[in-house]
Amino acid sequence: MRLGPPADPGSVIGPLSSFAHRDRVGALVASAVEAGGEILFGGHRPDGDSYADGAYFQPTIIGGLDNFAAIAQEEIFGPVLCFMTFEDEAALIEAANDSAYGLAAGIWTGDYRRAWRVARALEAGTVWINTYKQLSIAAPFGGLKLSGHGREKGIQGMRAYQQLKSVYWSV
Repeated sequence: MRLGPPADPGSVIGPLSSFAHRDRVGALVASAVEAGGEILFGGHRPDGDSYADGAYFQPTIIGGLDNFAAIAQEEIFGPVLCFMTFEDEAALIEAANDSAYGLAAGIWTGDYRRAWRVARALEAGTVWINTYKQLSIAAPFGGLKLSGHGREKGIQGMRAYQQLKSVYWSV
């Protein structure tokens, strides 16, 4: 996944929203390593002059942690994936739902019945199956739990721009 400026058609991942946010992502990754996590890929800011003007962070994969690690309990909003294993479907659902957040989730499987079962059980506002970050202006987007502050897009998103009014008239 090529890192680069958003205007470059060859770029897949652009910079983060700010330098402060990039530093927050870096601190979360560092804390994961301190907690026993292993950087399997990435884990740092990219080198080179072409990245100096943007808040870039390498796509990162971290292994060796459990669901109790701080980084597994945060909304990172950066290119970081915590790789964890699970014993069975029930343990996966329990771990995935054991968070104060619930914006989105992704499931990758060839078993469509399991995917449907798990997707319905996950406490997330959006669940992608065998895809990720596919969006439609017609479908609402928003989270559950502490990630839940209304919806964007779809009819539910339009309601945020409307005001309701009740009129009672006795005749």
